[in-house]
Amino acid sequence: MFLIIITFLLLLIYAYYELEYLISNEFLLIKWGIKTTKISISAVKRVIKPEPNHYEGIRLGGVGIPGYLFGKFKYLIEGKFETVSLYATKLDKLLFIETGESKRKFYGITPNQDEELIRVLNDMNKSIEPKVKEKTIPFKKSKFSSRDLKFALSLFLISIVLSITGFFYFIFIYFQLPQIVPLHFTYNLVPDTYGNKLELIGVISLFLIFGIGLSSLIYYYIHKRTHLDKTKYGYSIMMVPLVINIIFLVLTIVTLNQILVFT
Repeated sequence: MFLIIITFLLLLIYAYYELEYLISNEFLLIKWGIKTTKISISAVKRVIKPEPNHYEGIRLGGVGIPGYLFGKFKYLIEGKFETVSLYATKLDKLLFIETGESKRKFYGITPNQDEELIRVLNDMNKSIEPKVKEKTIPFKKSKFSSRDLKFALSLFLISIVLSITGFFYFIFIYFQLPQIVPLHFTYNLVPDTYGNKLELIGVISLFLIFGIGLSSLIYYYIHKRTHLDKTKYGYSIMMVPLVINIIFLVLTIVTLNQILVFT
């Protein structure tokens, strides 16, 4: 297993330093390690150049670390989520290459001389539409964007409040408990394991840390990292920590009440 991991890491490093974009008579070639992707220049429909920023997309599979993005990523291009095959390092040089008509494909590359590559492609394929320049990567701002952010923020705050509520409820009950309490219950809520009540502190603390940590991570992910708060998908993602924290709160209350009943 160790050798497999080391081999994989060495392959990633080798592929990073070997990444290059070449143009032949018919193809745009993307060389990544031992892999070469051919894009027919005649099939190129558009070249989209977004404004420079540090958006790294939503990784579906592959490598996604700062300065090294390879694999399948999701980008919202012109109002639709598109799957992009990314071979990228410097995001300030990011270009989207769109191919096909009925079945569109997108490739993301980051050539050092991006303007020169665009010029060469246009010279070789006169049917390429004029360069499209999007102001954001990849989201179009909507008139509801500020409201969306407030909604995401409210879900984040509710999740945090639920985590803290469960913890304070535990503190309230804790001082009413004897030193030895039930720690585990059967399916019909009959205690089958007893122990020191100090053991409950670790479990409840994990609930608190996990609840706050998950909420903070997802809020950062949808607002700072992906800006999904500007789309309807941000709502669905922010519901995840909210639902989990509700479940944690219910479990905490039910468990502590059962412990009180049997003490």
